[in-house]
Amino acid sequence: LKHLPTEVPSEIFLHTLPQVPSFNPLAPPTSLTHVCRAWRTIALRNPRLWSSITIPEWQHLPKGILPLFSLWLGRAGTGAGSQNGKATGAGLDLNMEMFDGDVMIVPESESANQLYATLRALLEATKPYRGLVKRFNGVFPKQLMRATGVKEMANVETITYWHIPEVTDPNMLEIDT
Repeated sequence: LKHLPTEVPSEIFLHTLPQVPSFNPLAPPTSLTHVCRAWRTIALRNPRLWSSITIPEWQHLPKGILPLFSLWLGRAGTGAGSQNGKATGAGLDLNMEMFDGDVMIVPESESANQLYATLRALLEATKPYRGLVKRFNGVFPKQLMRATGVKEMANVETITYWHIPEVTDPNMLEIDT
């Protein structure tokens, strides 16, 4: 490894990625950062390793999803630095289907408040990276549709999103976009 240009292992690392990205620390790309210092450096300097992000359905959200999501966004957005306060880096593939669009199972009111607050925070975290988005896929409560920021995704190639039925809880209608 010491005698190879960093581009070679970096390209090999790309071929280890799972078909469906996961925040699982035992799966690539995260697991690549735990092998040795050289692999960690190579993995952290390759924004393409981190550029495909899938948020699992709400029933399977890991604790601490927001810091993990923000970390991956930051790693994907480190390619060329930043310009005018906006990240530059690898093209992002964001899959935020936290709700099954076919089944329409939504949490009970108390859980929904916490879930929607998390979703709102996740959408807020994407703001500096929206210009990097190439593909965006999501299912959101109707009142959060504007907060997705699709109008700011200047380089997007594909947008697929739909909404679930509106939530009638007045606390959920307070949305800053």
